[in-house]
Amino acid sequence: MAMLPVIWSLPAEVSYVETMSFLQELSETAAIRLIEEVGETIQKITQFNKICPPSPRKTQYRRCTLLDGRVSLYYRLKKTQIEIIAVRDNRRKPKF
Repeated sequence: MAMLPVIWSLPAEVSYVETMSFLQELSETAAIRLIEEVGETIQKITQFNKICPPSPRKTQYRRCTLLDGRVSLYYRLKKTQIEIIAVRDNRRKPKF
């Protein structure tokens, strides 16, 4: 299977920056770990598209947990690409 390109939706970019800012206020180390884990997770998703389970609330999205379950990365599979939908801190009210 060919690896699909990954694109970020505008809401995903915004939610990533918001989550990063929130974590940076708490711990510089946590913010750096988030950057690393997002990169590693995206690499895994490109190789194994369904590595993360479907989101419990919206099953058309898949949900990967990062930072020991404190952050979730949501994505969906399309025919020609993988779209990152959101990166959210799990301590906030869930949307997905």
